[in-house]
Amino acid sequence: HPDTCIWVGTARYSNPSFTPPSPPATGDSLFSFDTGGGTQHITVSRQTVGAYGTNASVNDYGKAIGWENDSIQGTDITVPVYTWAETHYLPTSIVTLGYRGSLFALTGRTNNASFKGMAAGECLFLGAAGSQRGSGEDWEINFRFAGSPNRSGITIGSVTGIVKKGWEYMWVVFKNEKHGTLKELVPVPKRVYVEKVYEEGDFSILEIGT
Repeated sequence: HPDTCIWVGTARYSNPSFTPPSPPATGDSLFSFDTGGGTQHITVSRQTVGAYGTNASVNDYGKAIGWENDSIQGTDITVPVYTWAETHYLPTSIVTLGYRGSLFALTGRTNNASFKGMAAGECLFLGAAGSQRGSGEDWEINFRFAGSPNRSGITIGSVTGIVKKGWEYMWVVFKNEKHGTLKELVPVPKRVYVEKVYEEGDFSILEIGT
């Protein structure tokens, strides 16, 4: 009919009690973690638990792994490595040019004092990435860390009392000697060295608590 009108409209319905989440405020923090572990190449086992064949003994090679043609092949194993990330919303008054330079300088360093429940030497700072938010009143910065436990009382062959911090590197010197049951030269661990490969740093400079 020429006098008939048809209206087409769209209606939106919402729950009046729903409140959209607010973005993190300055001073807030977010955390994530992973205990997947890392890998390490080792040449000495904790224990030789089996030896099979003529005159074979678990004491033949002093726990050396993969003795072949006068060299130790070793193997890769999974070792405890705890990685985690923290996102902090820091005010612009903290995130100065000098502060950003400190983040750069601390990357690849271990903690020189207790930090986040880890003893000195157990935490490695992997670096940070950040961006300024909104009107520029604060910065969103993601910090990444890895943890590896300190160890003491390590024994390798006849060498005892070895102490190694989490991110130090340990290596073993072997000497070929004749074994009582084998008519050949076999490797015997004689000396163990622990190397410092990361510098230490003051993690309180990060301004994210200890």
